[in-house]
Amino acid sequence: SDKSYQTYTYPSGGRKMRNLKEKDFRTTKGFTTDEFFGMDKFTAGCSKVLTITEGELDALSVYQMLTDLDSSRLYPVVSMPSATPAKAIWEKCKPYLDSFDKLVLSFDNDEAGNAIADKVAKLFPNKVYRVPHGKYKDANDFLTNRAQNEFKQAWYNAKKYTPDNVLNTTEQFMQLYNDTPEFQ
Repeated sequence: SDKSYQTYTYPSGGRKMRNLKEKDFRTTKGFTTDEFFGMDKFTAGCSKVLTITEGELDALSVYQMLTDLDSSRLYPVVSMPSATPAKAIWEKCKPYLDSFDKLVLSFDNDEAGNAIADKVAKLFPNKVYRVPHGKYKDANDFLTNRAQNEFKQAWYNAKKYTPDNVLNTTEQFMQLYNDTPEFQ
């Protein structure tokens, strides 16, 4: 086995390998994009909150940062299999995701991350929150820059996430009310 690769084993046994020198991925026969990395490590409903990341290394980083700061609580974290998972993931994993009260997304603030965040928010309305990454690209960037406390603060203060064209918070409805011209 090549030491420049990290291997992530998925619940069904498929494996995804990441080249540590370059952002390059390989998969083994049997790898599918219809399940989350790590969902076999945390039973459905084992916590009120589930954190979902875009990548496996980010999931491991989130788990490490939250657990290092508070080892008395369980912080389940899973990862998307890719930025463009199979449509079957939502059907197959819906009961698992439904078992948590709150889904906290730690996705990159880019086109792919925003697209998948929109998809999750539409499928699970009023249940999705998003960690603002600020100057950091992703969760692993927080960890490698020793910003665990910043991540935890951002995680605890994650705001309810909704796609741009959907309103569902009191602040959004008040803004709509206040900014709407008066019609007779």
